[in-house]
Amino acid sequence: SGKTRAQNVLAPLCRNPREELDPTGPVLAAMIAQQHPTIFIDEVDTIFGARGSNGAHRQLRGILNAGYKAGSVMSRLSRSELISVPVFGPVCFAGLGNLPETIMSRSIVIRMRQRQAGEVCETWSPRQHAPLGAMLGDSLSAWAASMMAEISTAWPDVPAEIADRAEELWAPLMLGVADAAGGDWPERARQAAIALTLGQADEDVPSPADRLLADLAMVWPLSGNQPARNAPTSVLLAA
Repeated sequence: SGKTRAQNVLAPLCRNPREELDPTGPVLAAMIAQQHPTIFIDEVDTIFGARGSNGAHRQLRGILNAGYKAGSVMSRLSRSELISVPVFGPVCFAGLGNLPETIMSRSIVIRMRQRQAGEVCETWSPRQHAPLGAMLGDSLSAWAASMMAEISTAWPDVPAEIADRAEELWAPLMLGVADAAGGDWPERARQAAIALTLGQADEDVPSPADRLLADLAMVWPLSGNQPARNAPTSVLLAA
């Protein structure tokens, strides 16, 4: 669906981007506190799925749950001394299916789909496009710094369709920034906020069993000398 490519394109626009494969909770907390990065985590379903049920991943999930809100900290005792580490910071997840509801409700969710036949888009070249993205990211950073006082004190008008935690997410991140940018950005941001918020609530995501059947339908019947009726799991996975 292009989820990894979307992260590749977004990363150069962000402050101090860090692509992490499987960070532990303490490492992620220390990274946020010391380096203030934008964290990119791909294949995040492996962290929140059945394989992510161990203690290390539970701690990581706790940090990601809390880290969407300014002022959130992780507190620990070190030699009888209480240490509080800030865990607030931007994170971009990419994964299959739904995340746990605690994460979904704290996120701006963008559903993706496979490119259809006949749809053409420009090829992404890290060597060519990453430097251009970094230049644009620097320009965005300079603009944001110049508008910080205005954005941080703004109280943007929020559409009636957006309430509760969705309002908490959208108001400063998109609506306040869009209002400061002016032009057609305020209207575009509000249209996007409504569409994505309502789309998240109405999205009918198939169950894992339905997804499995849909994947099997793409490769069945098997070709060549493969079994006509029963096939080993390894054969199906290869197909």
